[in-house]
Amino acid sequence: MAPLAPWRFLSAPIADDSWRCLSPTPPAVRTARPWRCLVPYAAAETDRLRHGARQWNHVDIVYIRDIEPKDFPLLLRINNDHAMEVNELTRERLEELVGLSARARVVDAGLGFLLAFDQTTPVQGPNHAWFLEREPAFFYIDRVVVVPEARGRGLARRLYEDLAAAGDRVLCAEVNLEPPNHPGLAFHERLGFVPCGEGVDPRNGKRVCYLRQAAARSRANP
Repeated sequence: MAPLAPWRFLSAPIADDSWRCLSPTPPAVRTARPWRCLVPYAAAETDRLRHGARQWNHVDIVYIRDIEPKDFPLLLRINNDHAMEVNELTRERLEELVGLSARARVVDAGLGFLLAFDQTTPVQGPNHAWFLEREPAFFYIDRVVVVPEARGRGLARRLYEDLAAAGDRVLCAEVNLEPPNHPGLAFHERLGFVPCGEGVDPRNGKRVCYLRQAAARSRANP
């Protein structure tokens, strides 16, 4: 029996704003549920595959869509559960931010969400203003939140990739230096973000590091 090559799982946006599996994938792997796909174990299970043990594993296909009014109650709770990192919101302010956002996206089932402004958005605080003064075309990530039970599945990365795919613009963000947010800095470093300045948010006294990443880079390195 010829050795089995480990299949690689990929996803990419398509015209109807849903997600699909890209080849090479084994035949008949799709299930009736559009956000799931069966693929063989990669990496750790490669040896077993090469010895003919066709072990299969459920791997999430992330379904990312625009935020809708029905999502507001759940997203408000998710946001305010992480007020230390992203600041607490009222229902009215959340609805306002979604309306102002160039991109307002949610992982289906409310596992996480992302709000991003661009150069056409009216100034939304000093951090957004910092990039407005320096970047001609950009997406500024105002907030990204993933629920604790869904962490470790790459959902934040997928939200960033979804944003990068929306246009050939620089991705921009800021991360707290005081109080320090070491996981946030490490996450952005892994995605190729580099520091481009520092500032102090006069609203809360936090010192922040400004970061930028070219959209073309994020598409080239999914």
